[in-house]
Amino acid sequence: PAPPAILAALAWAAVGLVGLRCAPVFELEATRGELVVRASPVGAPRVEGARVAVDFALSVANEGPGVVAVLEATSVPDGASLDGLPLELGPVARGARGPLSGGFTAVFDAQGYLRADEIRLALTTETARDAAGFEVDRFGEWLVGDLHVHATGASNDTDDQSRPADIKRVARERGLDFVVLTDHAEGLGIGVELLDGNPTLMEDKDAKRWHEMMVAGGEQARQVGVEIPAALASGTLPQVIQDPKVLVPIAKGVWAENNRIAEQFYEPRRFTTLIGYEWTSVPNGNNLHRNVILRDGKDRADQLLPFSSMQSEDPEDLWAWMEKYESQTGGRALAIPHNGNLSNGRMFALVDFEGEPLTPNYVERRARWEPLYEVTQIKGDGEAHPELSPNDELAGYGVEGWDNGNLTLQELETPEMRSGEYAREALKQGLKLESSLGANPFKFGMVGSTDAHTALTGVEEDNFFGKQAPYEPSPERAMHVSKELNGVTRYAWQYLAGGRAAVWATENTREAIWDALERKEVYATTGSRMKVRFFGGWDFDPNDAELRDIGTVGYVKGVPMGGDLTHGPDGGSPTFLIQASRDPIGANLDRVQIVKGWLD
Repeated sequence: PAPPAILAALAWAAVGLVGLRCAPVFELEATRGELVVRASPVGAPRVEGARVAVDFALSVANEGPGVVAVLEATSVPDGASLDGLPLELGPVARGARGPLSGGFTAVFDAQGYLRADEIRLALTTETARDAAGFEVDRFGEWLVGDLHVHATGASNDTDDQSRPADIKRVARERGLDFVVLTDHAEGLGIGVELLDGNPTLMEDKDAKRWHEMMVAGGEQARQVGVEIPAALASGTLPQVIQDPKVLVPIAKGVWAENNRIAEQFYEPRRFTTLIGYEWTSVPNGNNLHRNVILRDGKDRADQLLPFSSMQSEDPEDLWAWMEKYESQTGGRALAIPHNGNLSNGRMFALVDFEGEPLTPNYVERRARWEPLYEVTQIKGDGEAHPELSPNDELAGYGVEGWDNGNLTLQELETPEMRSGEYAREALKQGLKLESSLGANPFKFGMVGSTDAHTALTGVEEDNFFGKQAPYEPSPERAMHVSKELNGVTRYAWQYLAGGRAAVWATENTREAIWDALERKEVYATTGSRMKVRFFGGWDFDPNDAELRDIGTVGYVKGVPMGGDLTHGPDGGSPTFLIQASRDPIGANLDRVQIVKGWLD
């Protein structure tokens, strides 16, 4: 269907020139209420004899589909002409806010001047087309990236295989559209200092032992990567590694350098480097990790150091830091939890960090700061479990080896914990909480990423280089032990290759990608670059699915993934419009499966 036309009359009002009426005032509004436009003249019209030059500005708020807006004349009396029309204004992207400006010139003879009030203009919207004549989706750019990847050399990891710049280079060379370096806030940069033998750190016997193991490399270096997280989880890290006088100067330098590299590789509309970090809360080995993603550049990010779980393991304190960041810098932040499958039921628990019942304030704040969940990555898949979804034969993907204990295996898992670990169950629990507390803390969109600690953002199962350097391909990798504790063994082969985050953004920039994340117009894949669109509405019909790009009708008649479908007709049922295409170098698509959760 053709986009709606937006009509307006051009009114002419006296401006103090005898007999001449020439100040235009527009008031334009979309027929569906999606594109709201207000217009007024910019200064006084410039009159030169029989020519009137008119400049104008349009204030645009577009909640509907992205369009190219065109101002054109629909009625011009004899004796008058309008130079500069039709005039293309835009494109006006979906979600756009701000001014559009332009100008035209009216030319009159005596007869035309007397009939100037008969001039009529129309602002119409057109669907853009490419050189081949195909419709172009001007409001939805499909982008794929990694929101969770670490470098080893500049974080608190345990070997020196890669640097932050390597992440950007690899991601760009592998054809990703965006990437985020999310090094751990806890002891940011301490890995390099341990490896280099920082004299202050070497005064501690454990830190010195770790230094020697890292220098030895191989299996000893891998063991350091087991011991440090375990010490963090149990609160037994050496005091020197927790001392702010030691940590803060190191962290400041590393944070500023990471952000400098992000700026160096940022190519707006070609390749985006977002700025972020990982908050690594792991009380007693239970994974409560969040990645914090900023909308901003180095100028704002440098103003505050990342918040560490050494300061607090409570997510509510992380949210307080994010609120401080926004108020102090004028920037924006959001958090993305991951690996609830290793939390022993605490990620989506129905109590807060202290074990107290959830409150309206808690659920509102969590909904505000955590709009997304990283549902799949190297350390297993967190969407579903066969015991929670017994009728879904695909629910067991990525579960093997990860449903037997928490992150460090300090505590083993029991079946009753699983309802607080997996995304599908959390979505249903969120409906219950909304009905009782007024807000849904688990109303999240989903993304995938890698959590690679090698700077390698590739996720091919047949070309997997491991989560960390010691897990790189070798004849022994099939039986390589990752963790072993309390009678449970996790093997390197149980790691997944990782996932991808796909977004529908207005353009490839930090701001547009972050905005797409916040409004949840995103989805997760387990590595495949399949292209998926999903709309919900009340009156989609089979003809809508025949369009080359269903976005041209999806945004007009419905809402996209992440949106709220409301105001349904009495007795009506929702309809869904889905478009999916395979990864060009991947497998064929087998099915589209829609999973429904509800309250009785």
